[in-house]
Amino acid sequence: MLLLAGLSTSSPAQRPDTLRSPQPIRIDTLRPDSGAQLAAPAGPRISPGGAFLQSLLLPGRGQITLGKKNASRFYIAVEALGIGMTIKSLRDLREAKRGAGDSTAIEFAVDSVTGDSTPTRFQPSRFTPDRINARRTHVEDWVALILFNHLLSAADAYVTANLWDFPARVSVKARPSSGQTAGSDSGVPPLRLEARITGSIAW
Repeated sequence: MLLLAGLSTSSPAQRPDTLRSPQPIRIDTLRPDSGAQLAAPAGPRISPGGAFLQSLLLPGRGQITLGKKNASRFYIAVEALGIGMTIKSLRDLREAKRGAGDSTAIEFAVDSVTGDSTPTRFQPSRFTPDRINARRTHVEDWVALILFNHLLSAADAYVTANLWDFPARVSVKARPSSGQTAGSDSGVPPLRLEARITGSIAW
């Protein structure tokens, strides 16, 4: 009986405690909080002056460096069009200059003794001085387009590099005006549209 009593009194003390103390949470003080860090906006891939020079020498090159694919395609297409039409206009101008002094015989006189024919009437060349000047003007126009494309592409690349971290925002709002228009009989006040554009338009 004493042995059973001793076993009964010692058994509660031998039961393991099922309620464990909470484990301490380890905090790494050397690792910075990712939520507390604010990522700085990435700057342009090239300086504004470098982008200007790249697009001035080769239209669309500065836009490619800045990641503006649509703009680069536009300037490259205009450059290809201008170069192709300039080459064609130069060929037309050379053809006109070569044929300026040519003429075509349209009437002949036949010698009754020898049977030889001698031209008596000529048709002048179709490349008149006015036509030659017109073709020269075509060349100048296409060259001017190429130069303008170089300048426009360079200016666009320069502005894009300067406004790299300035996003475009376009908002349009319709608000009722303060008063009705004179002479209007309807009770609905006229609306006033307000458009606001801030930043650079990326294309």
